[in-house]
Amino acid sequence: MIVRRLKSVRGRIALPPDRLQAAMSAILAALAEGRSTISPWPGHGDFVRALKWLELAKVPFLLVDDKLSVDGRGIFVPASPDDAVPVGTSAEANLLCAAWFTALPGRAVRFRGRAVRLRRLQSELEALGGLECSADGDDLLVERTQEAGDLDETFERCAPAGRSARFLVAMLNCRKASRREPVASQETFFNALRTFGAPLETSVVGTQTLTDLQRRAMRRGKFRPERHVTWTLPAEVRLRPAEVELFADPSLAAFLVLLASLLPVSEIEIEQVALTPSRCGIFAALSRYGAALRRTRERERCNESGATVAVSTARRFDCGKSGSVRFAADQTACVGEDLPLLMAAAAFVDGESVFRTGGWRERNDERRSLLLENLRACSADVGEFDGGIVVRGREAPDPGSFSSDGDAPGALACAAIACMTAGQSDLDDRTLDALEELWPGWHSTLEGTNDG
Repeated sequence: MIVRRLKSVRGRIALPPDRLQAAMSAILAALAEGRSTISPWPGHGDFVRALKWLELAKVPFLLVDDKLSVDGRGIFVPASPDDAVPVGTSAEANLLCAAWFTALPGRAVRFRGRAVRLRRLQSELEALGGLECSADGDDLLVERTQEAGDLDETFERCAPAGRSARFLVAMLNCRKASRREPVASQETFFNALRTFGAPLETSVVGTQTLTDLQRRAMRRGKFRPERHVTWTLPAEVRLRPAEVELFADPSLAAFLVLLASLLPVSEIEIEQVALTPSRCGIFAALSRYGAALRRTRERERCNESGATVAVSTARRFDCGKSGSVRFAADQTACVGEDLPLLMAAAAFVDGESVFRTGGWRERNDERRSLLLENLRACSADVGEFDGGIVVRGREAPDPGSFSSDGDAPGALACAAIACMTAGQSDLDDRTLDALEELWPGWHSTLEGTNDG
């Protein structure tokens, strides 16, 4: 598909709901005792796959208009389904689904989807431990080899998505589980647990271990140690049904924020976007380049934060006076799945952007290679060092041909580059398919907002 540069984006836009919040709500609704409702529930992409999860788990549900009703069965682990479990675009949602279906040892479950998503799921599952994975083309066979009680249930060493998955496994095995994390972070999984009445206990457990350099900086008032909180769930849990209202997908909102910030004479409002701190790190990262967001009609529902986001053409979009912006490992971790989109933004900045990617680089080797190829295709100067990536962009990157191999975050990055480079760019079929899964009719919607 040939994509031409947009002149501007203007108007008010309603985006599809948050895929991760929807998947978590569907799983916990199945584990609750009674009927839960989730809305709005569209009929595309990951939302259709989540219904297939419920069907394979033999959980009754009814979808009328855009409201999904789920008759929960209480805490249970599905029997090994005869059909393959579909894998979607949200890596964390896939991981939670896999944890649900494989929570008990001796259960071999087959997962099916795009090869790039299966390889990502396999690497995340292998990092959890206690699971045996074998890939075969578009299928991934997963079997639990250890009981939950044999695993480290403090989850300190896992990535955030992995800790949520292991927390779910412990709950399904009726074992007490706890997790320690910074007070400032709020995880969607824990918000969803509280929405469904899980008796979570929280306690602040003190500060991080300080280095001598940090102690000296603290005495000078230039460093504040971070407090941590421990979340604890008892062994016996009964979830109650809930009514869940979904916010708009923050990844798609970030895509629009980037377009509106860089394209001239742009001004858009994005309705009711999920802005829980652990989900919106991409907005803080884009603001370091000069993107300016205004929040209105802020709301709190189902323990999640959201607001209507307004953004217009940035007065400046650059690396500041120093000509360099550096993102530490904890900052890129907060950006999470949206890191490819942030690096796409760096390609349009006349300066140097340094990303310390930590474990992301090792867990996403194939996705990283595709991302770097796409950045080089639009004439960005890209380099790698031990533990990170450097992007030296320019204000007017060149058009080119871009491919994501069907990876959703990569597809959003490709689309952003194609919509902002002068001339004509080409997106391959797999990238277009991934974009349509995320946001059906995305291109026609953007053309409708294109002023002139």
